[in-house]
Amino acid sequence: MFWQGGFTFYSAVVVPIGGSVLRSEPTQGFITREVTEYLNLAGVVALAIWAWELSAEPLPRRLLSWSLWLVMAAALAALFWLHVRMDAHLDPDELRIHDRTGFRILHRAYLILSTVQWAASMLLLARTLHAWTRLTTSKS
Repeated sequence: MFWQGGFTFYSAVVVPIGGSVLRSEPTQGFITREVTEYLNLAGVVALAIWAWELSAEPLPRRLLSWSLWLVMAAALAALFWLHVRMDAHLDPDELRIHDRTGFRILHRAYLILSTVQWAASMLLLARTLHAWTRLTTSKS
C-alpha cells in the first residue's frame, strides 16, 4: 500500500501541483526523476513481501495471484531499465532534456507500464484482502 499508494498520490497530486508551482513540467520532471528511484526501490521491497504472502495462499488461488505478481515484477524490471534510458536524455545540472523526442517516447512507455503495474496491484490487493477476510471469518 505504501508503494502503490505513494505512486497514486504522487502522480495524481504532487506532479500537477509541482508543474503549476514551478511553472514548468520539465522542471517538475527532474524532481520526479529522483522520486521514481525511491518508488521503484519501494516496489522491490513490496514485491518481496507480497511473494511471501502469496506463498501461503491456498493452491487453487495461487495461479491468478502469482500471474498478477509476475506482471508487476516484469513491469518493475522494465521501469528500472526505462529509467536508465530516460536518464541518458537528461542533463540534471542544466535542467535540460537533450533529446525531447527520444525522451517522450520512453516516457510514454514508462507511463503505460506504470499504469499496467498499478492496475495489477489493485487487482492483487483486492484478492489479498479477500483472502484475508475469508481466513479471518473461517477462524471465527
